[in-house]
Amino acid sequence: MKKLVFAILVSLFATTSFAQQLELPLQPKQCISVQEAAVALNNYLTPLIGTVPSDDFEWADQEVTQEDVSRALRSLKWNQKAFNYQSTAVTEGYCAAGASCWGYYEVDCTGNVTANYDGE
Repeated sequence: MKKLVFAILVSLFATTSFAQQLELPLQPKQCISVQEAAVALNNYLTPLIGTVPSDDFEWADQEVTQEDVSRALRSLKWNQKAFNYQSTAVTEGYCAAGASCWGYYEVDCTGNVTANYDGE
């Protein structure tokens, strides 16, 4: 009986390549929906309307507008590498001498919102 079970297992594994046996999913599943991420981001950004988000971006000098919030909510996209949702730029400014930066927000799997920025 043991030989029969062993033979079945060997034949099963022999029919699939070793690479297929170890294959990991290439696209992680989204842990929260875009709607849940939008609610979290809206709850975070709404109190910032009419203020400069200097706690998030110390170089920021523009007030957040309702239009900025709406654009950020519409733009949420799943980032497969970072495993979170990211918005488009909410604010722009100069973060160093001659360096333009744009601040955006990320929403992780637990609904936590964090500020991040890119620049050139």
